[in-house]
Amino acid sequence: MEIPAAAADSVVALEVFRAAQPFPIQHRLAWLKAQIGQDATLVRSALGQPLLRSHPGLHFSLSHCNGAIVYVLARSFVGVDIESVERPVNWRRLATRVLSAAETLAVSSSVRPELAFLRLWTAKEALGKADGRGFQIGFRGLDLSAADWSCAAKIALEKGVFALLELKIPGFVGALALAQQGVKDADGFATL
Repeated sequence: MEIPAAAADSVVALEVFRAAQPFPIQHRLAWLKAQIGQDATLVRSALGQPLLRSHPGLHFSLSHCNGAIVYVLARSFVGVDIESVERPVNWRRLATRVLSAAETLAVSSSVRPELAFLRLWTAKEALGKADGRGFQIGFRGLDLSAADWSCAAKIALEKGVFALLELKIPGFVGALALAQQGVKDADGFATL
């Protein structure tokens, strides 16, 4: 997959693999080694975020769903999420927990509400991963109804500003979030 132009300065590599199930950890490590030219040490933060301790200036994110897996390596904190457009979604049940009132209204008035819901879901997942807190960022309080991430929307979170981009993958809905300059992780390390 081609790296979106708005992410070219931060993203080192972005690749989508078609797969019925997630690849084993050895596949992720082999992919990382191919990108950085040496073995990578992949560990998890207290919140489950994959971290490259062997390369503190690089950040890794992955997402998998029925039919695909995507890996991203970047120079800033990064989050990615994808979902199959064929995934059955009871968006009305989930909306009360993860969408703002404005988002719920926008989704319910959409021609394809399931797809509109998945766009918002993947955007919030990507932001939660890039921020490092996952669901703890408060999906319902994060209103993206006015954001246009087809062209790199700037989203302000507690930790700082993140660029949010839509990933165009046939048959899938996806989002990529990248920390902008100065966003710090839990240990106080900032993006460059």
